[in-house]
Amino acid sequence: MTEPSWPPLESNPNILTTFARELGLPKEYQITDVFSLDLLMMIPHPCHAVILLYPITEKNKELKKIQQETSREFVFPKNLYYMKQTIRNACGTIGVLHAVLNNIEELGVKGWFKKFHEQTIEMDPETRGHTLEKDKEMIEKHEEHSEKGQTDQMDPEESTDYHFVTFVCKNNILIQCDGRKETPIFCGETSPETLLEDASLYIKEQYLKRDPENLMFSFMALTHVPEED
Repeated sequence: MTEPSWPPLESNPNILTTFARELGLPKEYQITDVFSLDLLMMIPHPCHAVILLYPITEKNKELKKIQQETSREFVFPKNLYYMKQTIRNACGTIGVLHAVLNNIEELGVKGWFKKFHEQTIEMDPETRGHTLEKDKEMIEKHEEHSEKGQTDQMDPEESTDYHFVTFVCKNNILIQCDGRKETPIFCGETSPETLLEDASLYIKEQYLKRDPENLMFSFMALTHVPEED
């Protein structure tokens, strides 16, 4: 069976925030850039999820193997929402889903997100992915937002050289959700208050130090919108 293919979303916090709000994320929350992993106090706390966009390189492929070996036998919390990516180039959408659906009660999420969560909560990760493939509302919304941004829209049949993954906190465990991996990835301990700092440290140690000359990484956080003075 041929894998379905969607045009990728741009790594643009404004686009991703609008995309998420139209699907049910309350307007009090946003996806915002993390410009520096050393200036995290500038990001509104608490942080509910961290989204990493990284270049697909041989070094990162090696890391993927290591992550899967160390996480294969780990028993993840039952309240973790994890889904497989069965659609080519849909990693941005999957990244947003992992960020929002793992915080659905805390953030008071409604709309499409809530409906999809209720529809798929009892499904296994693979079936969740295949269910997304056929969701007409999501297909239309993804297509609409993939046309926005500063970069030209890619042909859906082409493969992008970048990949989105999401870090969340469940039961004080730092977990990386990547729908292209066999399982979620155990990344250590964390807390709702220190998720941003702990995820940033993991990214620096496992990704940036592994490929220090590569500058094509970007980071975003799901946070509340700061109040204006």
